[in-house]
Amino acid sequence: MALEPGEARRVADGDAAATSIVDGWEALPRKSPRVGGLLGMVPGLGYAYSGEWGNAVRSLLLNGLFGWAMYETAERDQWALFGVSTFFELTWYTGSIYGGVDAAHRRNRERLEGAADELRGRDAPAVRRVPGIDLFRVRLEF
Repeated sequence: MALEPGEARRVADGDAAATSIVDGWEALPRKSPRVGGLLGMVPGLGYAYSGEWGNAVRSLLLNGLFGWAMYETAERDQWALFGVSTFFELTWYTGSIYGGVDAAHRRNRERLEGAADELRGRDAPAVRRVPGIDLFRVRLEF
């Protein structure tokens, strides 16, 4: 469970090293979810704003692919396929906007958790994050 900034300041009270960690976390720039969502209107930019480059590229490619499919099927008067490709494009496009918001929240939470882990000390078990696709996630803390 991550510490809140006020609680972290109380925990750090009087300890110079802990106060330094809290000050460092408070000085970190935070990502605005609102800016992430607005940038997400251009597929991939919301993810890129928060440093999630893989998601940014995926979002750009998939939105481009389905946008191209919409154009091609409309040009060929294939309206059933146009409807299907439009459905997928709208799904990916709205996902790009929401993803920009969510990526900003994730970035801020990860920085807070990193500072909280430092405050708890190196003796606390570290939570190992494995990059990849999360089908499900189990987090155990003792």
